[in-house]
This record gives sequence, C-alpha cells and structure tokens, in this order.
Amino acid sequence: MKNYTENPLVSIIVPVYNVEQYLEKCIKSIVEQTYSNIEILLVDDGSSDSCPQICEEWKKKDGRIQVFHKKNGGQGSARNLALNIAKGDFISFVDSDDYIDVDMIEVMVCDALKHQANLVICGMHINNGIRVVDVARPGKKIIYQSASELMKDYVSTDWIFTGPVNKLYQAELFEKIRFPAIRCNEDAYIMHELLGKCKRGIHTDRCLYTQYLREGSTEKSLFSEKNMVLIECAERLREYIQMNFPELKSLVLFKKAEDIVNLMKKIVYSHNFFRNKVFYEKLERKLEREVVFLEKECGDMGNIRKIQAVLKFPYFYLICWEFRGYMNDLKKSMKRRIIRIKNIREI
Repeated sequence: MKNYTENPLVSIIVPVYNVEQYLEKCIKSIVEQTYSNIEILLVDDGSSDSCPQICEEWKKKDGRIQVFHKKNGGQGSARNLALNIAKGDFISFVDSDDYIDVDMIEVMVCDALKHQANLVICGMHINNGIRVVDVARPGKKIIYQSASELMKDYVSTDWIFTGPVNKLYQAELFEKIRFPAIRCNEDAYIMHELLGKCKRGIHTDRCLYTQYLREGSTEKSLFSEKNMVLIECAERLREYIQMNFPELKSLVLFKKAEDIVNLMKKIVYSHNFFRNKVFYEKLERKLEREVVFLEKECGDMGNIRKIQAVLKFPYFYLICWEFRGYMNDLKKSMKRRIIRIKNIREI
C-alpha cells in the first residue's frame, strides 16, 4: 500500500438526483465531519427539482465543495464523472438521500492508516421511515489479510454487500475500474473486481452510515426490465471467482439460480405479473437451464437440494389482491407452472 501522510485527502462523491427533501441533511452530515481534509464532489445528475440550487448554495458555504451538473445518466455515470476528477488519496461514496455519522471518515481513515488497509468497511443503519435497524456488521472488528479472505466474506456473509457506500477505498483501487453504463445494480457489476485488488481490508463493525429506504428509491423500486441485469452480474461474479479464487467456487455456484428465483418473486410482489409475463417466462427458461448446469457441476445430485429452499415459490400471491378477477383463467396456467417447478425441485 502507498505510504500516506497522517492527514490524507479524502474525496467524498455524492451523486444527486431529485432528492430535495433529503439533500440538506446528507450534505450537512458530510460538511460536519470531524475529519476535515476532505473534498466533496456533488454531481447533479440532471435533477428536475431544487437539488441543483441546493448544491450551489452549499458550494458558496464551504470551499471544499465542488458541484457538477450533467445530463441524467444514472448513478454510475455520476460517480464516474467524479472519479475522473477526484484528487483524494482515498475515495468514499454517499448516496444523496442518506447521511453519515459525524466521525465516520475519521474512524475509517485511522483504521486504514493504522493497518495499512486498501479498504475499510463500516456497518450500516437502515432507516425505512418507521424504525432504524443495524445491519452489515459482523459483531466484531475484522482484519482481512488477503483479497481471498475479503472475497470469502463478500460471497458468503451479509456484512460486505455490493453497494459502494459505507466503504473507504484506497484511490488506486479504481485504476482501470469504472461503473458500467447501466441504471441498475451497477455496483454489483464491479464490486468483486475492487475487492479482488485489495491486499488488506478492515471491517470496523461500527454502524457509521445510515441508508434511508424512501418510497421510490432504487432499493424499494418494483420490478422493471433493468433488473434483469442482475443475472449478468451473477454470471460475471461466478466467472471471476472461478478464474481468480477457485477455492471459493462452491460459494457462488448457486448464486445465479438464487437471483433468478428472487427476480421471479419480485415480479409477483410488484403486482404486475401480466405486464411482466414475458420476463417471468424468460426467467423460468433461464432457471431450467441453470439447474441443468448445476447437475453437471455438482456431480453428486444430493447437492442440488441446496437450491430447493429458493425454489419454494409463493404462487398463491398470484391469486390474491388485484388478481382475484383472473382466478378462473389462472388455474390451468398456474397448475402447469407449479408442476414445472415441482419437477425441478424433485431432481
């Protein structure tokens, strides 16, 4: 790891899009950090509300703030713009409807310097508007001595997740790595590559980042075609692990199948089954092919039972709520689908 001074510059990147109700709190939490050697890069991604004005007003208040306005292109493109400009020794991302504890950057920088770490991760508070829950924490501080150790927890635990927030990155990790030009799950597309470049990492265990799951946010959005990129992300992860960390292959073998089933569930929970029927049937076909692949990979057919848990698909949801009027029409088609899935379970 590069040797830094005791007071390295940290670039904090904030993509901004139509969050006027939350933006003030977000920026304020960054400006008031106990660690002061920061540059704050606010990227207005074509907002149509008062966000551009709010950003400009904060720029006048604090000389560490830079503001950039661009045509809407998604969070990935906004982050890339800032990454190309950032001068920091370390990089951190904050989503514009979230906020951070006043000492988050100080705690993470101290850990990075003390342990010569390429990456520092903290736990998170999840605020759904009703209650706040602590997540993404292992219960104790962890020092990862290799990329393999980091990757193992990434693919097998809940405390290293794909989101770029709640992390402090050595800037060099982003050399030759940028977010893809997609509008959904762009973080899952590259997180394994960033982790794979780390020689040492830290999980502080402290919850220092608060993610606000507002109505309409990416995390609470209903199913749409763009969600299908999750399947490609799962495939990329599996190929990357097989090539670079073969000892972890078994931990990602079932991920693609799990993601396919989760998307099938999301279609149902979105209450738009008929509108998304084409995607549902496409996912069914992908699942059938994936099970054939798992047959060949596992050899021992007993291992296939691992997938049964994610194949318990709640078809009764399709006969509830807005689908009641279609009950009779659905019976035959649902029976055929249930039989197909049942057959897969019984392999």
